[in-house]
Amino acid sequence: MSTASLTTQLLAISVISLQRQIIHNNNVNRTSIDNNDNYYDYIIIGSGSSGAVVANRLAALNNQSLRILLLEAGGPQSIVSDMPGMTPWLVGTEMDWQYLTVPQQNIGQAFRDHRIRQPKGKVIGGTSTINWMLYNRGNRHSYDNWYQTYGCDGWDYNSILPYFIRSENNTSPKIVSKNPGYHGTQGPIGVSPMYRPDPMLFVFQKQMNSFGIPTLDINGANQLGTMIYELTVNDGKRCSTGNSYLDPNPYPENLHIMARSLVTRILFERNNQTNNITAVGVEFNHNGNNYTVRANREVILSAGCIGSPQLLLLSGVGPRKHLEELNITVIADLPVGENFQDHVFIHHYYEVKNLSLLNEPVGPTVQQLYNYYINQNGPLTQLPNSITFFSTKTNDNPEWPNAVIDVNAYMVLRNLTDTVSSYGTNLVEWENFWSPYLGKQYLLITSAIYRTYSRGTIRLASRNPFEQPLIDPQYLSDERDLQALVDMTKILFYVTQTGEFTKYAEIFKQPIPGCQFCTDRPLYQCDSYVRCIIRQVGDTALHPGGACRMGSINRTDIVVDTRLRVKGIDRLRVIDSSVIPELANANTHAASVMIGERGVQFIIDELTF
Repeated sequence: MSTASLTTQLLAISVISLQRQIIHNNNVNRTSIDNNDNYYDYIIIGSGSSGAVVANRLAALNNQSLRILLLEAGGPQSIVSDMPGMTPWLVGTEMDWQYLTVPQQNIGQAFRDHRIRQPKGKVIGGTSTINWMLYNRGNRHSYDNWYQTYGCDGWDYNSILPYFIRSENNTSPKIVSKNPGYHGTQGPIGVSPMYRPDPMLFVFQKQMNSFGIPTLDINGANQLGTMIYELTVNDGKRCSTGNSYLDPNPYPENLHIMARSLVTRILFERNNQTNNITAVGVEFNHNGNNYTVRANREVILSAGCIGSPQLLLLSGVGPRKHLEELNITVIADLPVGENFQDHVFIHHYYEVKNLSLLNEPVGPTVQQLYNYYINQNGPLTQLPNSITFFSTKTNDNPEWPNAVIDVNAYMVLRNLTDTVSSYGTNLVEWENFWSPYLGKQYLLITSAIYRTYSRGTIRLASRNPFEQPLIDPQYLSDERDLQALVDMTKILFYVTQTGEFTKYAEIFKQPIPGCQFCTDRPLYQCDSYVRCIIRQVGDTALHPGGACRMGSINRTDIVVDTRLRVKGIDRLRVIDSSVIPELANANTHAASVMIGERGVQFIIDELTF
């Protein structure tokens, strides 16, 4: 078979790239609000993993009298964000809010100022446009716990499974047929196995099998096993909620999308006779201009796990003491910003002895771009990753795993200076640690805890809506989390430093700077090293949520009821991962989409014309 000439390849790449970017740009069909036309039925704040779902499903009712405004703080998606293999390059760009936590005490001591990055999408599609695309719903017990512990009626696993299925278009007949009743094939979001996983992932999977851990579908009936991840990808292209639900805008007549529009305040009115408070609209800033727009039916807050609590606080909904300290008029005294939680992981770096076990890394080269656009294959179409669930000895339910090992096979050390500059101490030691691997592929294996007890807060730094909030997850503040992570990290060292796996990969030869190997025992028995690296390089697993907790209406610790309505306020809902009462033992994307599907169904069920 002949290969297209370089000129032909470049021409094809240019034409298709331009076409796709035009589609993204045209998706944004409003650039201003006419003061004579500033009423909408629904105003949706945020176009991310939940907000895009809500916008699409409401617009799909196709009632021309129903007007919907979707406001997104970021801009359109790009041809780069469409490419799964380019994901690591999206963090820190204009598509990322670039949040940082306040200094942490128990992890991240090696990082600059002890602050932990919290990448979140500031773009159409939100974090689904910049995330790692890993499709992982979480365990049945996680959702049953929402119902049993928090009184979330209608949110047990059997009740929410149809909403996972509604969004899914699983492209693997094998997975669908082997797990009947667990997967959808008609939804907007493509969910696909990697077309050609790195052989190293199969080596690790075989190692897990040797310990009695089965290979299975983690989104099926059982979760305690190992799997090469399915990704939210279809035909080699990222399936963000922006791509899947909004791009191109399926209902341009009644769904108006404004990008680069930061909502600065939700507007309320109080009925003097009944004292009821009602959300009536929003104020937002678009390209430096301020606008006010009114909602006839509802304001729907889907600004994400950090943005939603921040905006509620700015609008006067939150803890009275905190709001009064900032001279913000209190609309409703609710525990907004409490219950903030996240998962924690540790990176471990392994040298691969036979590089033929790793696929070609992302260049990106002309040939890779051509294969991506024309053949829907090659390094740009995937992000090789596997997951194995474990139950540590501290876990109270072995059928509800609390920890994982992830194996990432796409790592290449490209820039020593940038890598070292992310650390705040021991810079010479970090340069010595990384320099032998400059320009080389390596294996990144993480140990993580996916059921955490530590709880933190989100608070305002000021009344300025353009200033980042104070994000304090208080990682590992609960001793149970620390012990579980110690146990999981020892398990990781054991399964990677025994058996057949040692023939294929070995941990970097130098210890993590600031820590020391034990000289008289293997790493899986070296408690001092394990605890040291947790403190030095413990990091976010990028799964935060919970700061607008959902629960039974009679609880005093909730922000929204089980239909996602803000307690004590009419015509205001929160629909995103901030309502999660307790994180599922999974990545948060699939759950966020499910929350969008479940939440918008509540609205549709209540809708009258």
